[in-house]
Amino acid sequence: MTVETSVQRSFARVVFAFDSRLRRRNGVFDYIDSPDCILRVRLERAGRRIILPDGIRLDPADRIIELHFRNEYFPPMDANGATVAWARRVARLMDLSLKELYKYLQGRSDLTDVAGIRAVMLLRSSDQAVPVQFERIASRFGFGPVPEPDTLARRLRRVGQNVVGLLLVLASNPRAARLDFLLRSGAPFFTSRRRLEERYRERVEPPSSDGLS
Repeated sequence: MTVETSVQRSFARVVFAFDSRLRRRNGVFDYIDSPDCILRVRLERAGRRIILPDGIRLDPADRIIELHFRNEYFPPMDANGATVAWARRVARLMDLSLKELYKYLQGRSDLTDVAGIRAVMLLRSSDQAVPVQFERIASRFGFGPVPEPDTLARRLRRVGQNVVGLLLVLASNPRAARLDFLLRSGAPFFTSRRRLEERYRERVEPPSSDGLS
């Protein structure tokens, strides 16, 4: 082991321990213990009236799930950067992670009121449009953009999240780290629980035999 590798591993342990404490304080948790799952979740309120891409309406008090990446399990880029092979692997793991989220929700009777799921894409600046390619990829999983008002509280929260996010990228995938990460803003994407269920129900639950032997 080189000195550089040893320092990187020590740095990663400190960063992940710090992130673990933040997650516990903020209610972010793993819904499955598997290295193939690249998502974790947080339960919160919608906070405003929202119309989801498929027409489902959320009121401010409605509970939603917010998705967070499990950075320690997210596929690292190699020296070639974001290759087609890397993108395919991420898409496969995202699909698996959302399928496991469907299974988790099906087994939790106390979460039947959760109607929406939110993911936030980081953009390079507050005025950058969401790339068409990302919208196309997100739509494959049932997600669509839902604009939200840009308030001071959200900006301050995003700055703090960006600092932690950059530390996590440095710890888990240094090749992907960029200083402009600190200036990125968030673009919220939503899907409804109904669409999640429509996508994964037949893939998870065995087909009905309709009473035939």
